Amino acid sequence: MKNSKMFVVENVQDLKSITTRKVMVGGGHLIFATTQARAEPPKGFVAQRPREAGMGLLAAFKKNTPKVYVHVHPALVGVDKTRFALLLDSYIAWGISWARHARGQTKGTVALIGGIEHEGRPSHIDVLVFENGRLVALYDQELPERDDFRFQASAEAIVAKIRSDYAGVKIKQAAPLSNWGLEGVEYIGEAGVGQPKYAPITRSLNSHMEFVVPAALAAIGIVYNFGAIGMAWTDWGSAQGSFNEAVNDPALRETGGIDSAYIDVMNQRRIFMETPRKQDVLPDKVLQIVRGIGVLPGVQIIELRLPAPSVTVQIPGQSPAAPIINADGGKNHDLITADRGADAQIRISMPKSAASAIDQAREVLGQLAGGTGMSLRLTQDGVAEDKDRRVFTIEGFIHG
Repeated sequence: MKNSKMFVVENVQDLKSITTRKVMVGGGHLIFATTQARAEPPKGFVAQRPREAGMGLLAAFKKNTPKVYVHVHPALVGVDKTRFALLLDSYIAWGISWARHARGQTKGTVALIGGIEHEGRPSHIDVLVFENGRLVALYDQELPERDDFRFQASAEAIVAKIRSDYAGVKIKQAAPLSNWGLEGVEYIGEAGVGQPKYAPITRSLNSHMEFVVPAALAAIGIVYNFGAIGMAWTDWGSAQGSFNEAVNDPALRETGGIDSAYIDVMNQRRIFMETPRKQDVLPDKVLQIVRGIGVLPGVQIIELRLPAPSVTVQIPGQSPAAPIINADGGKNHDLITADRGADAQIRISMPKSAASAIDQAREVLGQLAGGTGMSLRLTQDGVAEDKDRRVFTIEGFIHG
């Protein structure tokens, strides 16, 4: 894909049309990126240096700094006279700098939607979410081509998922994507790409694309960390002094001092008032689910129930419940216990594919999980079919 400043590729076929020495690489089929250190990349992909995705000059020295593990397609390795830069690196740099420059502090949540659009083929979308200057979510999604009638609903579903998962989030959209014009989404264009650094890609983790931290920077890091510890200790001591002064106030002592039980009650009331009410959350979730279902080709919604009817408890000796498909790579899998009831029950009708009923169900659940942000499973005896269509009964679990 070309624009005024960038030549962008996302698959091996695009590499054949390179006409410049500087090339941006999008996600698609050329890059595998994840925040999970043990995730298995596609066969043959070449590991690159993990990217630190936290704010601060010395993020690389901190054990809890989020990292993005990057693998590239072997076709990118050792290409003569061509230097590459990853869109992912630009998006990470923008997200980290947003907290520092746009807000002047590390507070706040921002989501960046980037990726590549092509005429006549699906669009590959990257979503990065930053909280307090740190990357907290990274995932990609494939949308129909830009002129497809399903594109708008799919784009809106992505935005709805972000808003559902992160309260108060600011959503930005960056080049090379065009401006989708979605409500509440700011298009920042090429500002999200910044000034990419181009370099050859090699098989070595110490290649020209990597950053070498000199000994002087390490020394600065030690001094900086000691200074930060000293400031934190001073703040703690000041807070402790203020607390002691308050609890020893004569007027407070005359009334019987601080009642810890009363403080506990007040905290419980505060937590109750701050917890979102189900009647407020469910209408937005219904809209998000309907939009997520709408991206499935030929789908018909037969029934959508929130909350779902009670789930039958598994009886020993019967077949186990269907496997759960997560939209988040399994992050919330442990939250779905044996005694947790489903939040939603969905019955949809789909045109029968050439695959078996179970294989089609697995594909449908995967697409639906990505569009709704829920964890999903097929109910027992959850497939019915006739000559041309299949009906799937699905249970959904809402997180957040």
